[in-house]
Amino acid sequence: MIRTVVRVAVLAAVIALLAGLGPGASAQEPASADAPRTPTAGQVSGESITLETNVVQPGQRILITFNDWQARTASIVVCANLAKRGSADCNQVQGQGVTISGLGKTGPVASFVVNPPAGTCPCLIKATGLDSDESAVAPIEIIGHPTGPIVDPFTGDLIAVTMEPERAAVGLLAALRSELGGPTEYDVTVTVENLTTETLLAVDIFGSVGRSATEDLDIFEMVPGELGPGLTWTGEARVTLPSPVYGDYRWEVVASGAGPVVRAEETIRVVPWLLLLLILVLVGDLTMILVRYLQRRRRRADDQLLADADPPDDGDWADEEQWVPVPGASVPHADLPPPPVPVR
Repeated sequence: MIRTVVRVAVLAAVIALLAGLGPGASAQEPASADAPRTPTAGQVSGESITLETNVVQPGQRILITFNDWQARTASIVVCANLAKRGSADCNQVQGQGVTISGLGKTGPVASFVVNPPAGTCPCLIKATGLDSDESAVAPIEIIGHPTGPIVDPFTGDLIAVTMEPERAAVGLLAALRSELGGPTEYDVTVTVENLTTETLLAVDIFGSVGRSATEDLDIFEMVPGELGPGLTWTGEARVTLPSPVYGDYRWEVVASGAGPVVRAEETIRVVPWLLLLLILVLVGDLTMILVRYLQRRRRRADDQLLADADPPDDGDWADEEQWVPVPGASVPHADLPPPPVPVR
């Protein structure tokens, strides 16, 4: 029994160490989700931008304040036609990427040069988070820039996005750790197709994976760059799922910067078969230990009952202590005749 217990303990320790769950194994903390905002009475919640001035000369530099943004980086562009047709109305070539400090607070400021768009006003400045779904606009008047009627927006998405996560090809030890529920690497292939007849310049891809829509275990970002009309861009990112890896995982890719935001989602189920097999072996060993213990306990109880039981008294002297004659002593009833033999 001692050998069985030792075998079970050693097997459990090996599983924990290989899967990255034992002492000394570094646990990877899930990426924290955005903290929910609680709106206050009489105030407007959500991200916004504030311009230093709303009337500018072409090429003038102004300050833009980011209010209540969670994104770490953002892109800023000047758009004509109130950006009704998405990026097609915006001056993507002379846009600017900025880093936002003080996440989730009011006050981060970025300097921006107002370069007029190709289309006619009414115009606005649009800021889009590069690592989030946040977006905000502010109206602006560009002195001397022509004004025209608003053109109806393009109906439908400007791009098509697909995603395919596959388990990465790794070494033997990494594959063994993965089958035991340890850290598992995936290669995520993302494709972006330009559905328009114009070149898209500012498509940004932000992806995440987690057990639910509010939990991010890992995040990744891709920048397709310039994408010509009708062309398809393909990119790949390496993502690591922290241990323990089991159950359903929700993958999501968000493409922004080209009209309406486009999403692609997929759910995969991970089953660590080797871990389940070893768990069955452990359960079998523990079951055998329990069965043997119960058998020994029952045998000891039965032996104790036999030892404590009195001999049965059924009147048969042969079952009692037998009389052994002593040499030279008289045998009682020795003169009696033998019993008669029945005649048939």
